Amino acid sequence: MKKSSLIMMILLLITQILSAASSSEVENFIRTNYGGQGVNIKSIKILETKPLKELKGWDAIKVKISVDLRGKPMDTQMILFSKDRFISTEIYNITTNTSLKEALKPKLDAKFYKSKHLVAGNADAKNKIVAFSDPLCPYCGRYIPRVMKLGKDAPKDVAVYLYHRPLPSIHPAAVFISKAMIHLQYQKGKNLYDLKNALLKDMSKFNASTTDADRVLNVLNKILKTNVKAKDLETEQVKRIYAEDIAAADELMVNATPTIYINGKKDAGLATFMNLEKQFGK
Repeated sequence: MKKSSLIMMILLLITQILSAASSSEVENFIRTNYGGQGVNIKSIKILETKPLKELKGWDAIKVKISVDLRGKPMDTQMILFSKDRFISTEIYNITTNTSLKEALKPKLDAKFYKSKHLVAGNADAKNKIVAFSDPLCPYCGRYIPRVMKLGKDAPKDVAVYLYHRPLPSIHPAAVFISKAMIHLQYQKGKNLYDLKNALLKDMSKFNASTTDADRVLNVLNKILKTNVKAKDLETEQVKRIYAEDIAAADELMVNATPTIYINGKKDAGLATFMNLEKQFGK
């Protein structure tokens, strides 16, 4: 290689390093825009940086953020985009009307079709739905019963797998409800399909913002006619299964509910689900 060419390559590399947003600048951007109002950002870790094929010069940055949210520790992940001195939280392709952030999120594969999460339909059904839901999410209340019913109506055509994904930042009480459902399913032999339907139907009876487990369980026990105690939520089995569901959601970067995947693809607008419901629903 000619000396002049080598010098040009070195200069180009230096220019790219100097122009790109540094780790400290990315961290400062996150702390400035997402910290405060009860959110104490404990740590920020850049997991991956890779160039965008669609936009020359732009990088996608995958970040893990650990926060203390009103006294409750939690982790979340996000994707940022960076070029030169600019950072963006989202980029859309206006030709295809698609989000580059969504396209970069991890894909759902067959390992998420676990028998313990199957709430309706047959495991060998052609169409497989994986749903992440919060028991106090109004939109979950509207759609999750329909999603589960579709699997019950057409078990040979649709299988429904359900994961707990409470959102403690807006519904702290949902964590206790999710753990109570795990306790009732695994330690009392209750059917998750029935538990989920009953609780979503009466979600308005809960104070979503409370962090008092006893108050939450008092309402839950009246709805389900059960006798769940706060200590039941702290067994090793309940904590392990709850952590597994949260880890599954984190792996797929699920930060909102309901989040629904159909045959491995995220159904962001629920259009695919609507089509299946028209085709197989009763």
